[in-house]
Amino acid sequence: MRKSYFCFRSYVFQKFSYKAFFLAGMCVLIFGSVFFLTGCSRKATGFENTSLSPNGLMAEDFLPKDVMMVFSMNAFSNDEKDRLTALRALFPSKNMPVSEDLQSAFQKQFEALQLSYDDDVKPILGESNRIVFAFSSSNTPQSSNYVSFVIRDAEKFSALVAKLKAQQGFIEESYKKGGVIGKGTTYMAYSQDVAVLTSNIDEAKKSLDRLESKENLRRDSAYLDTMGQFDEDYFGSLYLNVPAFFASSSSSALSRAPFDYKALLGKSPLIDSILGYGFILQAEKDGYKVRGYVLGDKKRMKKNDQNFQEYQGNGSYFTQDISGQNLIFYNEGADLKRDFEVAALQWEKESSGKFSYANFKQSFQQWMKLDFDKDVLSWASNPYLFAAYQNDQSVIPGFVFIADASDNVESAQNVAKTFGLQISSVLNLVKLQYPFLSSAMEVGEMKVKNESVNVVTLDFNKLQNTSQSGEQNVLPFPVPEFLKNEKVVLTFGVVGKHFVVSTYKDFPKVYESPVLSADKEYSQIQSLVDADSGEVVYVRILEAVNYIDYMVKFFESLAGERAQNIETSYNELRPYLLPLQSFFFVTNASDYSVNMEGFVRVGSF
Repeated sequence: MRKSYFCFRSYVFQKFSYKAFFLAGMCVLIFGSVFFLTGCSRKATGFENTSLSPNGLMAEDFLPKDVMMVFSMNAFSNDEKDRLTALRALFPSKNMPVSEDLQSAFQKQFEALQLSYDDDVKPILGESNRIVFAFSSSNTPQSSNYVSFVIRDAEKFSALVAKLKAQQGFIEESYKKGGVIGKGTTYMAYSQDVAVLTSNIDEAKKSLDRLESKENLRRDSAYLDTMGQFDEDYFGSLYLNVPAFFASSSSSALSRAPFDYKALLGKSPLIDSILGYGFILQAEKDGYKVRGYVLGDKKRMKKNDQNFQEYQGNGSYFTQDISGQNLIFYNEGADLKRDFEVAALQWEKESSGKFSYANFKQSFQQWMKLDFDKDVLSWASNPYLFAAYQNDQSVIPGFVFIADASDNVESAQNVAKTFGLQISSVLNLVKLQYPFLSSAMEVGEMKVKNESVNVVTLDFNKLQNTSQSGEQNVLPFPVPEFLKNEKVVLTFGVVGKHFVVSTYKDFPKVYESPVLSADKEYSQIQSLVDADSGEVVYVRILEAVNYIDYMVKFFESLAGERAQNIETSYNELRPYLLPLQSFFFVTNASDYSVNMEGFVRVGSF
């Protein structure tokens, strides 16, 4: 489970996509919580019991089994309500776009019925309720979205139905054990103490058919096995039916989301073996606590010889080696050799013949004069780390890659040495052809923990636009003003038993104290998560925002007027990111499922 959450369509996302779903779902739940949550005390005794209406019904009784996504805002205890209110006060009063979309979608359903949400609907919902949004696949013949809620005041609901019947154009009829009323593109089906809104009368009747036949989401084993993992109070939840999600060619329901789910997740064989993702969000004193669960298709995974546990890393393997200062992102992998080979074969499969793993090995041998299997993979069957540090005033992220080369340190050193020689050779040829680059490009070494590593530097400040004779240089484009003070520093080599590659300008600081395991902020947020083992992902959101601020300015300098949309969108989002200080979560994988626990820290400790 791993890697760069910013490299769309990368294998990292494809293979460990449940982490990406975790992040996406976490964002939806956090920002969705900024609207319409009120509630009263209740005791949680299991998912169904916490979701039941007084008459024993659930929204899921009305929903189809193949629904693509279910998002709920739930009743919660008074203590949690107080905590949530305190957290909300740290965010801007205006709702995030995603929560505005939910609120607008909910209220506009009633506006289409010529009802006022505050006057006609809110009294029916009461203070303790569960509002469920469900989105169907766009590939279904009559795709529809649903909004369901519990009727807390039957008398007021009867008055509401009578008010609708009195209006012109409304269709109302009894059906099965309930009724249907509506017009145009909005219809409401109701039975006992639950109502569901949908887009047409046929779908409204089908909702009541599902209640009677019990062929509904409540009886879907994947849904219950996933959401049944959560038996405590929570104010928000998200469920994704993965097969239905990827069967859908598009999704209007997600079109306005602040991230592209499908681009983010990619497509991989492991995705085909996952049945459901479930997430819940709870309000705590210092932020949001998150739990997640991934349900695998046991039969399919056995058939394909797949399991989650083999990809489970040890989240503390490098925490005693690297520094926590200036850290933005931290995540580990379990086995570099295996992960690289799986990624290469997946890339080969998806490239339609444009990439061949065998050809790659051959090219590597021709250029490096090394055998890829013998000289590289021989020491790569160990944990590895991907981290990002804050590069001061630079658009170049301070990426750090570290692989444990303890199985064959000598071979790793030989790879680093050979790579250094090849880089020097290439740069010398470039300098011969373009002499004006000589002062801008340097190859050297630096000491890290008393060991020498290679350093390649490109200093844009020394990259002249004209030669000494005044003739125009052969450059494909002029150096942008914003880049003229940039310096790209590539560091690679072996430090102790670590094979390292980095673009962090202050790379020696990676090995300075305090190490991450002793970092105060890391230790504090780690203590807020119950799980004490498994693979760790840690992000300092505030540090990430500082870097994004700088990047936005960079894009403005490149794109000019075209950057206005980027700046406008980011300025709308930024106030909602600032209260989020950091997040930490742990994944614990078994063969056919994954449990996750995390914490999003809001404000200061």
